[in-house]
Amino acid sequence: MKKRYTTLLILCILLAVVAGAVVLLRSGQAEDADSASEVATILETEADQITSLEWTAGDASFALQRTETDDSSSSDGWDYPANEALPLDGSVGEDLSDLLAGLTAARTLDAPENAADYGLDAPRLTVTVGTDAGSHTLLVGSVNETTGDVYIQMLDTQTVYTLESDIVDQFPTSENDLILVESLPSISLSSVTDARLQTPQGLLELHYTEPVEEDSSAASDSASDSASDSAASDSAAEETTNWTATLDGAAIAVTNDQAEAVVRDVLALQYTACADYAPASLADYGLDQPLYTLTLTYTEETASDSDSSDASESQTTEKTFTLYLGNVDDSGSVCAFQEGGVQVGLVSSTAYDALLSALADLTAAG
Repeated sequence: MKKRYTTLLILCILLAVVAGAVVLLRSGQAEDADSASEVATILETEADQITSLEWTAGDASFALQRTETDDSSSSDGWDYPANEALPLDGSVGEDLSDLLAGLTAARTLDAPENAADYGLDAPRLTVTVGTDAGSHTLLVGSVNETTGDVYIQMLDTQTVYTLESDIVDQFPTSENDLILVESLPSISLSSVTDARLQTPQGLLELHYTEPVEEDSSAASDSASDSASDSAASDSAAEETTNWTATLDGAAIAVTNDQAEAVVRDVLALQYTACADYAPASLADYGLDQPLYTLTLTYTEETASDSDSSDASESQTTEKTFTLYLGNVDDSGSVCAFQEGGVQVGLVSSTAYDALLSALADLTAAG
């Protein structure tokens, strides 16, 4: 009997511990539940009515000012008064305006007792939104560990709102995040005639030769050949390659697929972000002595300048594009600089690794 009583007592204690844990787990929700009310729009304004944006996240502060443009064909732009020389990406202002004008609270908490409970005494992000009617400052506090909701409050008001997703990461924290990233030229694979790639393994050169079209009379004569000759001809055609390759001047075997994979992966390299929009020294990014120098020669069709009545006339121009690849940054992205460019851009590690794999496949086969 005593043993049964002891077992029952232990079970009761365990049940009490579990119940206590559940209460603690739900405390983040419970502290707000009594004061929660209906869903509300936090900022009563339209995105195109926002005339200025100022925000502070940590030690970084930024301000954008909407400006009217004289060009009736374009939309309103944005200025960055702190550095007017910076090539500002106007979509940053537009995207943030859309975000703020569309903020909808998941819940509202009326007159909470202590702002520190919501991280609003030391907000992670402070945003001031200017309109012609005045300005509004939003404080973004902590994240509720249980629900994942984010606390937000309008300055000088008592109401605290919750958002279902965190908006802090959508605000730039460096000038590089504001920059209009430089574009690399759009080149089609079919227009590339030569590739000159200086790599750690040596100088790899690829050259494309247009296939020779078969003469119609020769094709007719070929049709009368024996079946065995025809099969042999088909096999030879399948093995024909239009690309030749050399490594440090020595010819190496290459297939069309291998050569085109390398060229295609060079063309796939694009800037995903800006590392420096006006670098004082390319050496800071390993670009004074780049690890890879990638040069493509390609053709481009342009409209003819002649006065001919034939509007379909065009002329072919040969052009070159050179991209230098240097250091790898902490995120795994590769610093890059294009010949004739201004910015040091960042190339994704995925695109970079794909190129290295294609190069390794080609040189190993050769």
